[in-house]
Amino acid sequence: MEEANMGCCSNTHARLSALYSRPMASRRAPENESATFNLSLVVESVRVFAYCSFFVMVGCAILINNKAVAPRLAAGPDEVGSTCPPFDGAMGDAVEPPVLPGEGFDVHTQSHLIRAFGYNNICANWDYSPSREITAMIYPVFEYSLLLYLLLDFLQVHVYYKRGWCSKLYYHTFQVIVTFMLLGCLCWKALYSSSLVY
Repeated sequence: MEEANMGCCSNTHARLSALYSRPMASRRAPENESATFNLSLVVESVRVFAYCSFFVMVGCAILINNKAVAPRLAAGPDEVGSTCPPFDGAMGDAVEPPVLPGEGFDVHTQSHLIRAFGYNNICANWDYSPSREITAMIYPVFEYSLLLYLLLDFLQVHVYYKRGWCSKLYYHTFQVIVTFMLLGCLCWKALYSSSLVY
């Protein structure tokens, strides 16, 4: 009876192998090992590139904010008395001197962030046009390099797990966490598309 079961299993195995396995001729053999493509990549160098591109983006945003945005906002709206954003005077009484609707303001001391929270952060450098649009054009260099780093880091951890260099707990934890890291990285671009920022 066992021999009949073994024959059935070997027949099934042979049939499945024929359907889903590569032919022997296309499999890598020791004699053609040198014909493989080898790529050496230090995953952390991609992370360093991502960080450098972030700081270049921030530097450009600061430069554009100081040279183009600040003078434009201080001058006020093109039409005298216009209350179109960002000159609507929203929460203008929260800063000194108060910002009235239709008046210009100093982006460094009277921005909408200072009016709402009492302080600026680095994002104030790309809160207003044209800095927001120009920074959004530079941002994909940072975003895509960070996404590439996260994917390569996952592949590296996968290889480490297959080689037995990291524990099963670490590998499975990283599988879950990298999903949230990728989603967070992808959602970060909402900074540039928010209709709440003027």
